[in-house]
Amino acid sequence: MLHESNVPVRPEQARENVYTPRSDTPSSFVDIRSKMIKNLLRDPGLEEISVISIKKAGANGIDTKTLNSEVANEILEGSIYVDEVIKQKHVRDQLHKIRVKYSKKGLIGFNNKNRVWYFKNKNTYELSGSEERFLRAQGLKPQDCIRKNTAKDVIQWLYNTLSPDEFEQLCCAVLEHLEGREFKVTQKRKSGADGGFDGRGRYQLDNGSEVPVIFEAKKYNPDSQVGSDVCQKLAGAMMENGIKHGIIMTTAQMSENTKKSSQNIAKHSKVEIALIDQEKIVDIMTYREEKPHGLGIFKSDYGLYYINIKAIKTAVSKQPS
Repeated sequence: MLHESNVPVRPEQARENVYTPRSDTPSSFVDIRSKMIKNLLRDPGLEEISVISIKKAGANGIDTKTLNSEVANEILEGSIYVDEVIKQKHVRDQLHKIRVKYSKKGLIGFNNKNRVWYFKNKNTYELSGSEERFLRAQGLKPQDCIRKNTAKDVIQWLYNTLSPDEFEQLCCAVLEHLEGREFKVTQKRKSGADGGFDGRGRYQLDNGSEVPVIFEAKKYNPDSQVGSDVCQKLAGAMMENGIKHGIIMTTAQMSENTKKSSQNIAKHSKVEIALIDQEKIVDIMTYREEKPHGLGIFKSDYGLYYINIKAIKTAVSKQPS
């Protein structure tokens, strides 16, 4: 018995059975590859992704072939045609031009001995065209902004740039952006003492009533930690002034002892101390569509941070009252 697949087909039948691709479907591998190449080279984030891929490689750097593959995979979302796309010389040349551009700006370098690209922690450099378009889309002037590569870089910039008094003013602005009201830095005494806290304001509760809040600002090295003694001191000032809500804000990190101390104080003293460390400060200050109360920091889809220096200066320009 003959199977259907073994039945001879007449030439006219063969022509009838030939699949004709739709006009909107790529008709060949070459067409698909060409489309993928256009998608890659025209992607507005091509430059940023190239730099970020190098940054993510860390201290060991990344070789050219692996880098090209990572960039293409990111933009083409892991297409099966990635390997074929980066085999094309004009694609590799374009990716190389991007690296040369940022190498001249001092952002990245090439290790000739190990044949790898590596990231340089340069503080400022000229923004690319795509970065300027991104900032203008946010309603910002590129000349007012600088780029930082991580949240830690942002907090380091704040630490290096602001004086202790300016950081206290920034804390007031941050807390008001968290829907606080009338936060002000406390008047220092002639001795320099501040009464156990740096500023005060109010927060509105869900029932509509308002409660007084005091805060302590600690401009510490970002690599250091705030100890539990700060928590204990603020708790003492809160009880002395009859205030139940306090906040500690810092450019550093919170030690585990500080976190435990805050919990114990809330449990035994009926006062609450909220902890806002470096990571939370940057998060609060970062603009997002779902969180439009950002304060001078913008983050791109590729994870890079842009600081609106003018906005920061405005936030810290208020005088203590």
